[in-house]
Amino acid sequence: MSRLTLAPGLACLCLVAASGRSEASFTGFGDGTGFTLNGDAVGVPTISNGVLTLTNGLGSESRSTFYTTAQTISRFTAQFTYQDVNGGGADGAAFVIQNSPSGVNAVGVGGSSFGYGQLTQSVGVLLSIFSPSQGTGLGTNGSTPGSTPPSSFGPTGNVALAGGDPIQINLSYDGATLTETLRDLSSTATFTTSYLVNIAAFTGSYTAFVGFTGGTGALTATQRISNVSFTNNAAIPEPASLALLAVGLAGACVSRHRKGR
Repeated sequence: MSRLTLAPGLACLCLVAASGRSEASFTGFGDGTGFTLNGDAVGVPTISNGVLTLTNGLGSESRSTFYTTAQTISRFTAQFTYQDVNGGGADGAAFVIQNSPSGVNAVGVGGSSFGYGQLTQSVGVLLSIFSPSQGTGLGTNGSTPGSTPPSSFGPTGNVALAGGDPIQINLSYDGATLTETLRDLSSTATFTTSYLVNIAAFTGSYTAFVGFTGGTGALTATQRISNVSFTNNAAIPEPASLALLAVGLAGACVSRHRKGR
């Protein structure tokens, strides 16, 4: 009697094909569970009812908040709502992906560096609310306009980051280009820009900690983040592709079996 035996790898592929895509992510701040809050001499960030108060109107603040589980950052989408409460404040905030030696406890230089300054092995989407340098830009390894070497800010069109309105920010990364879209939820004005960046080249890994930093100096601001989500979109073969691969391997196994008879 002849008998056909599937290789263990093939059996695994069949199981994966049946299970579909799997994506790591986090959604919402909730009550703060799962996030690490890092403060300064004058206080720490707070999370309440799903809202992160990153800076709270005091001077010389340098603060950060990171999700405690490292995320896959090779391809991803992220969304959050930023608000400079009451408007006209300073200095700004950043969405940060980092693998600095301090891990989830990392916090950089405050003031015009937004709590991101000198944060090594990192990439940050910078949000400046300090006039006249309001705008957005990309920082790497803790580089901001207030640091050495400096990065730069670009204007955000009709979207006023320091206007006091809630600003929805969407980020999409395909492994080479990071696209940033801002939308004023009150005026509906939008602005989109993009950056060519190899994030893993700066973080040193395809997994890293994701979160926010914020800072104030002599001028202050209450900066809040809400409605946050992060989804890993790393390339995972679709079930149909895996099924075709499994069929091909099965055919190869059958052919080998017949030749061995």
